[in-house]
Amino acid sequence: MTVGFNVITGPDQTSHRWGDVVMALSRRLSELEDESEFGDPFALSVTFIAPNRYLRPDWSGVRLGRLSKRHGVLSAEVALPPIPPDDPVTAVLDLADEVVEAARSYARRRHLADDLPSTRWMLRRTRELGPAPVRPGSALPAAPDPGREARRDAFLRITTSTGEDDVDPSEGLLQMLVEDVLDRAEAFVQIDRIGTDGLERLRLERDGRYVRLERLEVPEGGGRTKHVARTRDQEILEEAVVAWAFEAGPMPDDLIWQAADG
Repeated sequence: MTVGFNVITGPDQTSHRWGDVVMALSRRLSELEDESEFGDPFALSVTFIAPNRYLRPDWSGVRLGRLSKRHGVLSAEVALPPIPPDDPVTAVLDLADEVVEAARSYARRRHLADDLPSTRWMLRRTRELGPAPVRPGSALPAAPDPGREARRDAFLRITTSTGEDDVDPSEGLLQMLVEDVLDRAEAFVQIDRIGTDGLERLRLERDGRYVRLERLEVPEGGGRTKHVARTRDQEILEEAVVAWAFEAGPMPDDLIWQAADG
């Protein structure tokens, strides 16, 4: 992946309009992936957030996230306006250009590169060609960033010991964060699922040679339950985190969960 678009929407009709546009542009970028003859020092993963009843960013514009040196991906977030303008395609691409300018400045400050020619070429070609055919109601994760999405009546928020704050992460990002906890680059990673049914939380934290997993459920009607388990197996951890985040199946049988206070 050179540059990929993801989008977070809610049940609102206006946010779905944003979602359709972003995903059509994402498919166009995916089609152009093999045509670029340049090489950038890192890939760019851009998440567009369409304000909705579950999530309304308290900031505006664009902001850069973290650079995963292990996977060579710089993440970024874009807060879209509440109401799409008459030309939402141009609006999304203009915001993407702002992300690229911020990423170019980041690369120069870190002495990684003077430019991001492949990323800029792909966005320029996308402007020239326009979005791929829109599939109404198709606001799903971007094709260049393979992974699964959280259910649409809730959203995921990640916080980490180093201050990272992301929403609706991809499967790949979750796996990177598991590695960070195992490598002690992060002391903990916390994933909250927030929706109409209440709060669910999965927290990973170093516990000596092991990683402690803590599952917390706080239903909308009150009450709370907590269970904990431990493992130091990366494959089990990744399977557990992906299964929980995307409701992709049961937790690994190797994990033994015990009820805990609090």
